[in-house]
Amino acid sequence: MLDALAEPLSMPEVASRVGASRRTLEQAFDTCVSVSPARFHKLLRLNNARRLIESGRHSVSRAASSSGLHHLGRFSGDYHDLFGELPSETALRARVLISDPIPASV
Repeated sequence: MLDALAEPLSMPEVASRVGASRRTLEQAFDTCVSVSPARFHKLLRLNNARRLIESGRHSVSRAASSSGLHHLGRFSGDYHDLFGELPSETALRARVLISDPIPASV
C-alpha cells in the first residue's frame, strides 16, 4: 500500500499481492487496525498529502494529485474530517513557518 500512494488500489489486487483472500485481508485489518483495507489506504494517502503540504514544496492540488486524491472537493472534506482543518490552512501555516522560522534560543 505504501508503494501505491499515488492511486487507489483495488482490494482484490492487494489480497492477491499478499497471497490472501479478500475476506482474510479484511478480517486481518479489522483485527489489527479496526478499519477496512480500503479505508487504511485512503488514510495513508491523506497523511501523505498532509506531509507534502507541510513541506511547503507542494501546492494543495499537487499534494492531493500526487497522493491519488483527484477530486479536490472530496479531498478537502476528507482532509478536514481527519485533521480538523482545511488543506489550505495547513498550506498557509507551512508558508508562514518557512518564511518566518522560529528564531534560535539566545
